[in-house]
Amino acid sequence: MVALGRASGGHEHDLERMRVRAARRGLRFEATGYLSDPELLRRARRVAVPVIAHDHVSASGSLASWISAGRRPLVVRSRYMEEMAELRPGTLTLVGPEDLAEGIARALADPASTWLTGDEPLHPTGRDAVELYCAFWAEAMAR
Repeated sequence: MVALGRASGGHEHDLERMRVRAARRGLRFEATGYLSDPELLRRARRVAVPVIAHDHVSASGSLASWISAGRRPLVVRSRYMEEMAELRPGTLTLVGPEDLAEGIARALADPASTWLTGDEPLHPTGRDAVELYCAFWAEAMAR
């Protein structure tokens, strides 16, 4: 198992706990530490199953990184991830925490399920942002 990047400040202990749990199961665990953007993209495209197992809002950066690499990550269900799944259908696969292992096994059996097809809505686009920005300023200047 490989954790791409570094732990968020104050969560370094989580990496050590993961290392210990993996060792107990006879598994190898690696945390890469900081990766440059090109290296993160390269490594994200080589991962067999992209996973976001944490359920707090800071997972938004992880989600954006996976999606920008063309990956459809397996994510543990939370209010935030459910909202993202609704806003951008097809960009992630939701599982309950109790179903994570089964979800990983399914993804390993169907590797295509971990890749975006290019048809998924990734709004807002740059054009959407410009239109919203222009509409905001047009309304503000009309007052």
